Amino acid sequence: MEIRKSKEFDSWFSGLPVDYKKAIYSRFYKIEESCHFGDVKSLKQGLYELRWRNGIRVYFYRSGKESIFNKDPRGKPRGIYKLEQS
Repeated sequence: MEIRKSKEFDSWFSGLPVDYKKAIYSRFYKIEESCHFGDVKSLKQGLYELRWRNGIRVYFYRSGKESIFNKDPRGKPRGIYKLEQS
Protein backbone atom coordinates (compact mmCIF):
# COMPACT_ATOMS: atom_id res chain seq x y z
CA MET A 1 0.00 0.00 0.00
CA GLU A 2 1.42 3.36 -1.00
CA ILE A 3 0.74 6.28 1.33
CA ARG A 4 0.92 9.84 0.06
CA LYS A 5 0.43 12.88 2.28
CA SER A 6 -0.93 16.25 1.22
CA LYS A 7 1.01 19.47 1.84
CA GLU A 8 -1.70 20.45 4.32
CA PHE A 9 -1.15 17.17 6.18
CA ASP A 10 2.61 17.71 6.39
CA SER A 11 2.12 21.25 7.68
CA TRP A 12 -0.44 20.14 10.29
CA PHE A 13 1.64 17.09 11.27
CA SER A 14 4.80 19.13 11.90
CA GLY A 15 3.01 21.06 14.66
CA LEU A 16 1.74 18.01 16.57
CA PRO A 17 3.14 16.80 19.91
CA VAL A 18 5.60 13.90 19.69
CA ASP A 19 3.17 11.34 21.17
CA TYR A 20 0.57 12.15 18.48
CA LYS A 21 3.21 11.83 15.77
CA LYS A 22 4.22 8.41 17.11
CA ALA A 23 0.59 7.23 17.09
CA ILE A 24 0.08 8.39 13.51
CA TYR A 25 3.36 6.93 12.22
CA SER A 26 2.60 3.65 13.98
CA ARG A 27 -0.77 3.43 12.23
CA PHE A 28 0.77 4.38 8.86
CA TYR A 29 3.33 1.59 9.31
CA LYS A 30 0.53 -0.95 9.91
CA ILE A 31 -1.30 0.29 6.84
CA GLU A 32 1.81 0.05 4.64
CA GLU A 33 2.83 -3.38 5.93
CA SER A 34 -0.49 -5.20 6.21
CA CYS A 35 -3.18 -2.86 4.80
CA HIS A 36 -4.75 -2.82 8.27
CA PHE A 37 -6.38 0.59 8.80
CA GLY A 38 -7.80 0.07 12.30
CA ASP A 39 -10.65 2.34 13.42
CA VAL A 40 -12.02 3.87 10.21
CA LYS A 41 -15.31 5.55 9.35
CA SER A 42 -16.51 5.70 5.76
CA LEU A 43 -17.75 9.20 4.94
CA LYS A 44 -18.64 8.64 1.30
CA GLN A 45 -17.36 6.72 -1.69
CA GLY A 46 -13.57 6.48 -1.37
CA LEU A 47 -13.34 9.06 1.46
CA TYR A 48 -12.61 7.88 5.01
CA GLU A 49 -11.85 9.16 8.49
CA LEU A 50 -9.03 7.42 10.38
CA ARG A 51 -9.72 7.72 14.13
CA TRP A 52 -7.78 7.43 17.38
CA ARG A 53 -9.14 7.25 20.95
CA ASN A 54 -7.33 10.46 21.92
CA GLY A 55 -9.37 12.43 19.34
CA ILE A 56 -6.93 12.58 16.44
CA ARG A 57 -8.69 12.43 13.10
CA VAL A 58 -6.99 12.04 9.74
CA TYR A 59 -8.92 11.99 6.48
CA PHE A 60 -7.92 9.97 3.48
CA TYR A 61 -9.02 9.12 0.01
CA ARG A 62 -8.39 5.57 -1.11
CA SER A 63 -8.03 4.62 -4.73
CA GLY A 64 -6.79 1.14 -5.54
CA LYS A 65 -3.50 0.56 -3.75
CA GLU A 66 -2.92 4.23 -2.96
CA SER A 67 -4.16 6.30 -0.04
CA ILE A 68 -3.85 10.08 0.17
CA PHE A 69 -3.92 11.50 3.70
CA ASN A 70 -4.97 14.92 4.93
CA LYS A 71 -5.34 16.65 8.30
CA ASP A 72 -7.74 16.47 11.27
CA PRO A 73 -11.34 17.79 11.65
CA ARG A 74 -10.35 21.39 12.34
CA GLY A 75 -9.72 21.58 8.60
CA LYS A 76 -12.34 19.01 7.62
CA PRO A 77 -14.52 20.73 5.00
CA ARG A 78 -11.62 22.38 3.18
CA GLY A 79 -9.34 19.35 3.57
CA ILE A 80 -11.91 16.90 2.25
CA TYR A 81 -12.62 19.12 -0.75
CA LYS A 82 -8.92 19.24 -1.58
CA LEU A 83 -8.61 15.47 -1.33
CA GLU A 84 -11.59 14.86 -3.59
CA GLN A 85 -10.12 17.19 -6.21
CA SER A 86 -6.76 15.32 -6.30
